[in-house]
Amino acid sequence: MKNHNLKLTGLIIIIGSFLGCTSEPFTGYIVHKEYVKAHWSNEEPKKICESNVLDLTLIAIPDIIGTSWVKTKFKVWVANREKVRTFDIDSLSWFSIKCGDKVTYDISCGCIRK
Repeated sequence: MKNHNLKLTGLIIIIGSFLGCTSEPFTGYIVHKEYVKAHWSNEEPKKICESNVLDLTLIAIPDIIGTSWVKTKFKVWVANREKVRTFDIDSLSWFSIKCGDKVTYDISCGCIRK
């Protein structure tokens, strides 16, 4: 009987966690864009950044033994009155938007819309 109750409790927790996950779109204004060119992990990455008033501090990365290829990344920081969130986006979306644009990031499909 204890084993059955434990399974039932686990099932309720799993169902509750799925119901608690919502994929509501996040709407806000683009405050920063960053493009990090593909590079080896032991090299300093070449970044192209555009931003409105935003202070980003650089973090020192320790030397890594061995190298690996780091793929190109396109990121945007979207802010509304509650919070600022960072999203990885594709290159076409990155080049089509500008800082200050009002966008909606749809979490379910991973796409950004103006």
